[in-house]
Amino acid sequence: MAVSTLTSYLPPSLHEHSLSYLLILFFSYLIIGSIYRLYFHPLAKVPGPKLAALTLWYEFYHDFIRKGKYLWVIGDMHAKYGPIVRISPNEVHILDKDFYDTLYGHSLKLDKDPWAKDHPSGFGTGPSDLHRVRRSALNPFFSPHRINETQDIIVGKLTKLCDLLTQKRGSGVPVNLSNAYRAFTIDVITEYVMTESIGYLDREDLGAPRYRMIRDGSASQIVMNHFGWIMPIMKRLPYKWALWLFPDAEAALGLQRTNEQQILALKTAGPSHPSKTPASTRTRNPMFHDVLFNSNLPAPEKTIERLGAEATLVVIAGSDTVGNSLTKLHYHLLDNPDKLARLKRELSDFGLGEGEERGKGVEGVKWQELKELKYLSACVTEILRLGMTVTHRLARVAGKEGVKYGGFLLPAGTSISMSTYFTHLDPTLFPSPHDFIPERWLEPGSKTLNKYVNAFSKGPRICLGIELAYAELYLAAATIYSGFDTKLYQTARDEVEVAHDFLNGYPRLDAKGVRVTVE
Repeated sequence: MAVSTLTSYLPPSLHEHSLSYLLILFFSYLIIGSIYRLYFHPLAKVPGPKLAALTLWYEFYHDFIRKGKYLWVIGDMHAKYGPIVRISPNEVHILDKDFYDTLYGHSLKLDKDPWAKDHPSGFGTGPSDLHRVRRSALNPFFSPHRINETQDIIVGKLTKLCDLLTQKRGSGVPVNLSNAYRAFTIDVITEYVMTESIGYLDREDLGAPRYRMIRDGSASQIVMNHFGWIMPIMKRLPYKWALWLFPDAEAALGLQRTNEQQILALKTAGPSHPSKTPASTRTRNPMFHDVLFNSNLPAPEKTIERLGAEATLVVIAGSDTVGNSLTKLHYHLLDNPDKLARLKRELSDFGLGEGEERGKGVEGVKWQELKELKYLSACVTEILRLGMTVTHRLARVAGKEGVKYGGFLLPAGTSISMSTYFTHLDPTLFPSPHDFIPERWLEPGSKTLNKYVNAFSKGPRICLGIELAYAELYLAAATIYSGFDTKLYQTARDEVEVAHDFLNGYPRLDAKGVRVTVE
């Protein structure tokens, strides 16, 4: 109606050909825009495929239609064009193991290219100054001292995991460790953040449907990256409508809804709301209780919606990544019996795995003590290298002075990214990079390679929960391998190899998970 009204004011000769003129204008815009992007854009001289320089649809095809495959296309680009390539109209990707510290470290202080437009969590925050404000409120809760204080939560959930394995011992009934380890980590982080655990270790399915939803939700994030208007719409729709329109987001939407309800309850209860953990007689406040009442966050940052989003990202990031690492570590140790035997000997020499309470011997041990066990530490470091938990590139935005690399001055506003995937599998750093070789971390000079294992990123945006992640990895590994003998059950390597990049790395979509029997 509006178009016909407007065209009615045009002269008859123009009115008759208005559609033709609109088409001419449209295609002229495309042609002029294409010429600009290919020949006059500030990134025009950066090598790369012309189609990637022309349009974001190239990336969209490989990541959405082919389901998370652009990572490997980028690898092929580097093989053809060199260490710097233009992977989209306004983004370059760099493959240079020694540039990682520069891009992600403290020196440049670059803003983050928001992975989710209009997402209020710290992880999704673009501007560095705002990220600093949001993160400062959470930092105290993930300090080494605080993690040591709450180690009883981890041990309590490990006891439940051990009970599950004990029930299956000698039965021949397989346990899906992909689900069990994720249940362990999500129960830990939800109790730590909100006091009340989500209780997946108590469920017969160990929360398996929810993990598939999280994977599918991560995959749908690609759509959010390309269509920034979707997230604001989702946030403003009624919950049921949002689920109907975006079913893949059910896990994240449901979790955020639960978190918002719990934060609202904390806010309603007021500042004097101490809570006892189920595993301890001491009192403590839920993490987000202290964020609400005892942090320096300005009032606009303490809304129920924003803190709910923050809690959701903390829970997802704090469960899926560590759960995946524990699963992959278990597979590779069972696939290499000599390495598993060596680890068991070390744990036995340390005093774990003795007596009838096997698998429950870490109650009085701080995780830092376990870190001193050389072979256990080597196994953890190797799985952080090989496990490829976070595979997606995390782009930074060049500031007003630009960023120099390889003879190019990347101007302000350019998105610049790197991928730890390529560094972790660099054969010049790690011979036989696809093999699980903890011994590489026991060789003279191996400490110099630690800087190239960036599973938790680096700089001001290093993983918030790195201390908690290490505590879970060391305590779980020491407990399980000292207390139980397991065998792989109908599980091949493709159950743990990364086949799809959905922010985190996932195996083939029909993977059943790492399954074992308990001897």
